[in-house]
Amino acid sequence: MNSDRLKRAGEKNIEHVIDLIDLPDEERDHILQMSDAEMQDVIRYCNRYPSVDVTHMVDDSDDIHAGSPVTVTVKLEREEDDGSQLGPVVAPHFPVRKSENWWLIVGKPDSNNLLAIKRVNLQNEAKVQLEFDAPAEGVHTLKLYLMCDAYQGCDQDFEFEVKVGEALEDDESESEGEDEEDDE
Repeated sequence: MNSDRLKRAGEKNIEHVIDLIDLPDEERDHILQMSDAEMQDVIRYCNRYPSVDVTHMVDDSDDIHAGSPVTVTVKLEREEDDGSQLGPVVAPHFPVRKSENWWLIVGKPDSNNLLAIKRVNLQNEAKVQLEFDAPAEGVHTLKLYLMCDAYQGCDQDFEFEVKVGEALEDDESESEGEDEEDDE
């Protein structure tokens, strides 16, 4: 890209590679004004650029208690036209062959806490479960992040709430305490 191309893209409110991909060919050609070889590089990059649909669900969301495990199930589906998205990253200036790495993260932004993180091997689709301990009693706003280390601009985040009830008493510690009293 150069300043003239960026200026033309800005005039058409093109801010992201997805915006460029979605343009009709004539508009894209007008904005980019590239040689055939340059355009082939852009096409190759755009065909590899990942578009991932994310759905998530908090398992047993109506039965969460402080300190107990919480499981978030995440389904990832990569939109794929012709299989050209799979394979190494288009990164001509990277010193070695680069593969995509994807990460799922659950965090609590208001306190800057990381609750769960998992590396995901994403080819076409994946189903992943993230587990973490429930925070203190109350309603908490959390975020699920999908992050890629290879492509800028394809990261996603989703806000969700968990309603956490009071901690459950540990039945084992109660029964042990009763047994100790019986022994005395």
